[in-house]
Amino acid sequence: ADVFSNVIKDFVSWCNANEETVFMTWSDTDLHVLMENYNIILKNDKIDFIEYYADLQKYIQKFITTENNNQISLKSAAEHYNIKTDDFALHRAQDDSRICAELFAKTYDKNVFKSCLRNLKDVDFFKRLLFKPYIISNLKSEGIDKNTLFFDCPICQQNIKFSGKYNPRIKAFSNVIKCGNCKKKIAVTFKFKKTFDGINIIKRAKEFIKINKKDKTTVQ
Repeated sequence: ADVFSNVIKDFVSWCNANEETVFMTWSDTDLHVLMENYNIILKNDKIDFIEYYADLQKYIQKFITTENNNQISLKSAAEHYNIKTDDFALHRAQDDSRICAELFAKTYDKNVFKSCLRNLKDVDFFKRLLFKPYIISNLKSEGIDKNTLFFDCPICQQNIKFSGKYNPRIKAFSNVIKCGNCKKKIAVTFKFKKTFDGINIIKRAKEFIKINKKDKTTVQ
């Protein structure tokens, strides 16, 4: 194969892109790889030939509901829209592109697509793209607002302050806390994820259930 600098030069010429051209990929993985090559080989921190970009996977999921909002595979999306994939070699660039084209044609909605467009000229676009989210394992970490360390008792709705230890198995803080109002024991988990835009918090609180090991029955 030719060197990357020559290949990308030929590719840009072939695209003949202008200010109205939109580049699409299935998930943003390819964009990550392209960005890494630009950084390492061309010593450039921006993909300068792309102005508008859309993640087709995120666009398609505007129309398909998945369990727990999990990402949908290209094959599953094709099957959902009755696109036959038997004649395509999945995970091969050319055939995957053709399946993407058929999916886009079947679902095209101008307003929905517009909401998925991203302008790569945005100064924060590549910073956001390259930022790797991570789980926070220290409650004293900078950025965690102490006012968020509260939860409502699922039994009496009393507002309770959370404290607990980090459990690496579930990547969250957990504890069993007794409600001062209804006296019920509450199993609580707090999960903090640092993203480019801030910290996402997931809180779960439910009445603590103890398992009787002798007869395998559960008691409140």
